[in-house]
Amino acid sequence: MTEGRGVPLVYVATRLFALQDRIAAAILADQISVALAKSGLDEASVFLPFRDTGQSGISSSNKARSIYEADRARLDAACLVIGLVDGMAKDDGVAMELGYAYGKGVPFVLATSDFTVQRYGARTFYCDPLVDCCAAGFVVAPPFAASAGPSEYLDEHWRALVAFGQDVGDEVVTILRGRGVPQQGCSMEEPQSPYVFVDVCGGRWFWSKFAERRFREAASAPLIFGQRWHEQCSETALAADLRTLSLSARAMLVLDGPEADAGTAFLHGIACARGIPVGILYTGPTVAEGPSGQNMPRNLMLYESASRHCTTIEEAIIFINGG
Repeated sequence: MTEGRGVPLVYVATRLFALQDRIAAAILADQISVALAKSGLDEASVFLPFRDTGQSGISSSNKARSIYEADRARLDAACLVIGLVDGMAKDDGVAMELGYAYGKGVPFVLATSDFTVQRYGARTFYCDPLVDCCAAGFVVAPPFAASAGPSEYLDEHWRALVAFGQDVGDEVVTILRGRGVPQQGCSMEEPQSPYVFVDVCGGRWFWSKFAERRFREAASAPLIFGQRWHEQCSETALAADLRTLSLSARAMLVLDGPEADAGTAFLHGIACARGIPVGILYTGPTVAEGPSGQNMPRNLMLYESASRHCTTIEEAIIFINGG
């Protein structure tokens, strides 16, 4: 299958740091390709970052930037994005890519082979309330419990991964053939207001209010904060965060944690897709030293797409105030 103008492109967004991540992602992408071929959709193409970016051939002095631009170009061309959201902490780069797709009006499907979910009352979420509410569909692998002995365990696990990939491939075919109707999500209006949207994990953590207070005390620009977690992630609260971001003049997003809050990273992607300047605040010590020369404190997709990188609240406030 080849890419070109008008050729359907399915973008597979997954965590790709560890060897096991890349193996699982490759199986998923291959099974999507098999499903497309079996369904007569041979003209469609599947793109898997890391595998298909051609990193070994990049000679730029800033490989991270080149990789980001290559991946973003595929996102711009995609007709559907698949997000693999396994793990207790959801990959912030994947969440950013899903937000970027949503901001461009491209549907995305969440896929998980993980048995962990988030439950709030009667509601179940596979990634994050904000991300889930905007998804066009979900593919959830059946619980995996090995029945074979140790010598056969790897084969049984491999078969389960292939079966999961087949389920994802079937969902892709359903959507591309138009039998699946993507959720429309929340309407995204054109920026109209001078305020700055600030998201401290949507108020999720106990320290969020302390950071919000500090921003309010020092900022001279008008601020509106992401409030979804303060309001129990109701549909109204989720829609409000999406709308206030879409109307803002700029955004400041707090990305602390080993993985940035998935909802915040999703908002980051939407802002980038809509051309809203984004400042990110990260105060942690983690540095990603990638095999292709990446060296940065946050996920490549988040770091390279940000307008400003801040390590202190004081730096963040300068950005908020227009500096």
